Amino acid sequence: GLFFLCNFHPSKSYSDLPVLVPPGRYKGVLNTDSEAFGGLGRIEEGQEYPVFDERKGRELVQRVRVYLPARTALVLRREML
Repeated sequence: GLFFLCNFHPSKSYSDLPVLVPPGRYKGVLNTDSEAFGGLGRIEEGQEYPVFDERKGRELVQRVRVYLPARTALVLRREML
């Protein structure tokens, strides 16, 4: 139920990065950009990430879109609907 997203690039941040996920609700439980870890605090603590249905060819898939700054990691927790 945990998803680990890491951006090891030294300078490139990603906004609206699409991530394939199983159906559910997603909430951020840890981010290394938190000021508590010496980060810049660009990601809201405990943020919820809405799931979007998208077409991938003929298949319907679910994605969350995240902001992933350079040199950071996020942990999202999946909550069942």
